[in-house]
Amino acid sequence: MKQSFELEFEFMEKWGRFAKPEYLQIFLYTYMLYRKNNSVPSISEVAESLEKSERTVKNAFEYWSTTGLLVKTENSVIFTMDEKSKKKAETKIALGSKPSYTQKEIDAAASVNHEIDFLFKSAEKSLGRLLSDSDMQMLYSFVDWLGMPAEVVSMMVQYLVSIGKTGKKYMETVAMEWADQGIFTFELAEERIAMLEKRQSEEFKVRGILGI
Repeated sequence: MKQSFELEFEFMEKWGRFAKPEYLQIFLYTYMLYRKNNSVPSISEVAESLEKSERTVKNAFEYWSTTGLLVKTENSVIFTMDEKSKKKAETKIALGSKPSYTQKEIDAAASVNHEIDFLFKSAEKSLGRLLSDSDMQMLYSFVDWLGMPAEVVSMMVQYLVSIGKTGKKYMETVAMEWADQGIFTFELAEERIAMLEKRQSEEFKVRGILGI
């Protein structure tokens, strides 16, 4: 029997901030049992152990399934986070590997993940228009495929709108760059935006001097 297990800093930096405390408790407890016993308990077992309703546990698993860290089955879950961590160390993100999503899948994710719903509403406000299906697919991919928190994606969108660069290809390129460089927190996003704004200001000064 294993006596301990580890979680990556990235997991707690991201989900320790954005997941509901109740959902985080259910995930950590279930993952602990999985690592300890090499098997996943049933939804009823988790509910009984944590004194939660089965509906609450099911809702929590639905939420975590939208993050890609686990796959929900009828009565239990399959954890995918260990395998994803291994692949992350071995591979670089490639635009061609981006998965496709149906609008039904995106709507389901937004219904159980309030951060996704917040992202869509925030993006509509920043862009000054309703999002198209392709807009939502792109933004959702930044969270699901690239693993970026919705808050960070929202900040990125606001910045790109401020500089007038909102083409989908450009936004995807910037999102991939941020994800590849590990910009997954509010603080790191703030630092990146401040750096870009400073660089842009310096470029304007140089252009003014050169009369461009």
